[in-house]
Amino acid sequence: MYKELTASANNATAYYAGLKEKGQGDGTSVGNEFNKGAAYIDVFIGSVNVFNYCDLDYYLRSFSTVFSSSGAVNLGVNLMWRIFSTDDMANYEQMSIAVSEKDQVKAGQSFGTFISLLLMFETPE
Repeated sequence: MYKELTASANNATAYYAGLKEKGQGDGTSVGNEFNKGAAYIDVFIGSVNVFNYCDLDYYLRSFSTVFSSSGAVNLGVNLMWRIFSTDDMANYEQMSIAVSEKDQVKAGQSFGTFISLLLMFETPE
């Protein structure tokens, strides 16, 4: 959404062409600015939706425990467990392959699995 926004904000020809194609006249610079404002609001709404639908608040709560002494020690022990344990090898291999193949979806899923295990985090169903 942000890429589309910056592209349309820097070039108003698509806005004017869209109005003309719909038969709504030639458009004005003021109308174009209102259109940009609505697009910025859409980006903000999209970021709020990511926060809500990806359960980022649960991740933030889990991450906040790191800032206590016991939470920091727990994270350190868990990180060492994740590094030296063989339990997560399949996930690391999948992440490595996804990164080398530039597969963003699989890399993101593998990294998300790693972060969930590292922070000992589960989303409620």
